[in-house]
Amino acid sequence: LRPGGLKGPFGSLQTRVHQLPGQWRKVDRLAQSPEVEGMAAQLRTHTAGRSLIASFATLDPSQAVLEGLRSFEILLDTKPNWRGRTMMVQATMHPSGWLLEDAAFRTTVEQSYTNINGSFATLDWTPILYFYEPLDTVRLTALYRDTSVGLITPFCEGVSLIAKDFVASQDPNDPAVLILSKLVATSASLDGALLVNPHDSYETMEALCRGLEMPGDERMARWQTMKQVLEGEDLVSWCHAVVNELADVSSTRAAMPVTSVEAPSGSPPPVTASTLTG
Repeated sequence: LRPGGLKGPFGSLQTRVHQLPGQWRKVDRLAQSPEVEGMAAQLRTHTAGRSLIASFATLDPSQAVLEGLRSFEILLDTKPNWRGRTMMVQATMHPSGWLLEDAAFRTTVEQSYTNINGSFATLDWTPILYFYEPLDTVRLTALYRDTSVGLITPFCEGVSLIAKDFVASQDPNDPAVLILSKLVATSASLDGALLVNPHDSYETMEALCRGLEMPGDERMARWQTMKQVLEGEDLVSWCHAVVNELADVSSTRAAMPVTSVEAPSGSPPPVTASTLTG
């Protein structure tokens, strides 16, 4: 491994990192649709005007689901003035593709939120609403748009398209606060978010408290900074940039002089015309 590439037995390979852009225009249109607005109105009725914290994560240990729940528990324990005034929605999605669900981890997560509800719930207030089944696009976008604080804090991730969709879904007149993991590559560009170390539940708790108390002008300024980043991204331009860079690398390598490369020991003999004809 070398800076900018890989060195192998038959030569060098150049490597590049291109961060995927979001689809903010599509998400923004959906967020303003009557379907999403109707679902958001239902959500506001159900939460009875309480400030909503929404945590978005795949049901996987790397997504810091337990740490997020622990941060909310610390908030309720150390800031009793927020009891009954805020709720947390844990929107937990299934692992995708080839990743297998960890049944033991799911049990641990469900025990955690059940214990928190058991410790703090009252007759008219349940601190945590937990969704195990995937939310459809309309319900998920309504949750993005109607929440007060969004919590996206995986331990390690490249591009967080969920964070970009969250920003794109916001009401320009009343945007939410995004709390984002410092360990996500997207955090470098979405610096309007409150950045936290997901390993530190107390730091995340302080960010939750700050997000809930943040005045409207600061929320709007932070959101506008992040929205400008999304507006500078375009999927078509991104594709053209990647293809053009591949073409540049290809033409550069084609212009390089051909040199013989000694095959590593144990490699099969080269195929020649004589070996083909016998």
